[in-house]
Amino acid sequence: MKRIKLFLITALSVLVFWGCDEDLGDDDVPQVYFVDFEELNPEGPIALESIQKYWDDKKMSDIAEIANYEIRIFKLVYKTTFEGKSQQVSGLLAAPVAIEKNDRFPIMSYQHKTITKKDACPTADPDGEIYKFISYLASTGMVVLIPDYIGFGESENFMHPYMCKEYMVNPVVDFIKASREFIFNQDPCEINDKLFLAGYSEGAVASLATLSAIETGSENLGFTVSATACGAGIYDLNYFREWMVNQPKYDQPYVIAYILESYSMYHGLNIDYSEIFVEQVAAAIPGMFEIDKSVEEHNSDIEGVLGTLHIGELYNDDFEDIHLFNSEEKYSQLKLLMEQNSIEAWNLNSDVTFYYGEDDGWVPSNISLDMYRKFREAGATEKVKIDAIDDVDHNEALIPVIKKAIQRFRQY
Repeated sequence: MKRIKLFLITALSVLVFWGCDEDLGDDDVPQVYFVDFEELNPEGPIALESIQKYWDDKKMSDIAEIANYEIRIFKLVYKTTFEGKSQQVSGLLAAPVAIEKNDRFPIMSYQHKTITKKDACPTADPDGEIYKFISYLASTGMVVLIPDYIGFGESENFMHPYMCKEYMVNPVVDFIKASREFIFNQDPCEINDKLFLAGYSEGAVASLATLSAIETGSENLGFTVSATACGAGIYDLNYFREWMVNQPKYDQPYVIAYILESYSMYHGLNIDYSEIFVEQVAAAIPGMFEIDKSVEEHNSDIEGVLGTLHIGELYNDDFEDIHLFNSEEKYSQLKLLMEQNSIEAWNLNSDVTFYYGEDDGWVPSNISLDMYRKFREAGATEKVKIDAIDDVDHNEALIPVIKKAIQRFRQY
């Protein structure tokens, strides 16, 4: 009996996640992950004329030239697993409107950069500059997914599990599955078997972690990833810490504070924050990210405690000391958690490109270069590439990275 049940479950899984070229009726695909949807432009598709004007106004003629489709944008609610339980989460889906009867489109899942404010997530701010830009890329002929992440949208009652690898991967993988169910059943378009992953900053880590789960873990989507684009991610957290404490000044102190609060809440981190920050700053961190503020506001709050962002004045001297951090028992749990939530290289089955801005002062270029080296050492010499963008910092590199990624994806 158990074998019969297992066979039936496996058969259903294949049916749900197989390619969209099959002529399946509304009742043929069970909604395992997909829950509900809302069309954000119920009056009809966004006209190509309006889309072309958008690209022209952005002075992006290279995108305008390949934008051939009207689009429809939806908010999807779907289920993922969080802390061992089913949890409803949300994301944006932008679908091109087919021109020819046999048009079938690839999927691109885009993972956004770090946010902390609830109304800054994709479904809360679909017309926000970056989310509108990403959604309108559907006009080039792809279904675009932008997950909110846990802690935003439908799950905004939780604090976002920042840099918790498992909780990065689950909402991305399950959104891809839910989106396929939605497309099969609601028929906004048809899709082929190509999948692309792209992300920037925190989203780059989420994208690479998702690819790892698909290629080396137990995640099975029923199809493979064609290519992944990762822009300026903190792939190795201990590497990042070592780099950061060797800077004279670092104006994004929220990063370590956010990690501390996230790991304390979701990984059982037990450490006195005064072992990381000086006492005045350490006292201000507990509960900081339960307050609905932006990244910039959190950085300002931390700076306001001491009136400085200089490393030597913000952090505990022991935390800054490379030898003590690596040898002292008081740091062992944090060091281990940072290691476990970093990304290990493997021998890739698909192409990965690491992008970064040459003048990025928030995420060091050496993290991307080091990951590139590690993937080559793991045997992925033909599948891993790196691309530096001249004269741009962390924020300025975001749009150029996405444009490069889209051009690359069109080669598949």
